[in-house]
Amino acid sequence: MTSKVPFVLAGCALLIAAALANAGSSRGEPTGAGISTSYRDRPPLAHTGGFGEPTCAACHAGTALNGGGGTVEIRGLPKHYRGDSSYTIVVTIVQTEMIYAGFELSLRDSLGKRLGKLSTSNPAVLVSSSEAGVQYAYHSRLGTTHLYPDTARWAVTWTAPDDPSGPAVLNVAINAANGDNSEFGDAIYVVERVALPARTHK
Repeated sequence: MTSKVPFVLAGCALLIAAALANAGSSRGEPTGAGISTSYRDRPPLAHTGGFGEPTCAACHAGTALNGGGGTVEIRGLPKHYRGDSSYTIVVTIVQTEMIYAGFELSLRDSLGKRLGKLSTSNPAVLVSSSEAGVQYAYHSRLGTTHLYPDTARWAVTWTAPDDPSGPAVLNVAINAANGDNSEFGDAIYVVERVALPARTHK
């Protein structure tokens, strides 16, 4: 008589695998093709491409870095900044056939340490600190959609330190996603800008 034990064990294994996958999804863990949508709520910290960090390309694949044919614009960070002054930094991505978009940025000194303070009152943008004390601004789920065709834009406020003594290094990573609920076919961009402290004249 043919034994049914192997078939029973195989069925149990499939059920267990399915249960584990569902459990991961309920906890918000990225699972397979859903990784792109899981990061719509927030990207992992320390993925700006600056100071040796990875970029969005760690989880998304598509064109070469900065090779997606889109346009990135950074406004609001002056060439020279003043102590205890606030600046509104606006990040814009224009990409044809873009369905969703996300970003992450940081402002640090030349050693990669936190410089000043990032803040926002916009629900499309969130701010958190890493274990190393570096602040990051990034998209919320609301911030992944855009109001204009093929264009996404985010704004965050940076308050410079009281006594600036060195350059402020801005690193930004942007993901222009095609919305296919996978990590493939997206365009990743990185930008670095440097602002120097303004000279004071007596």
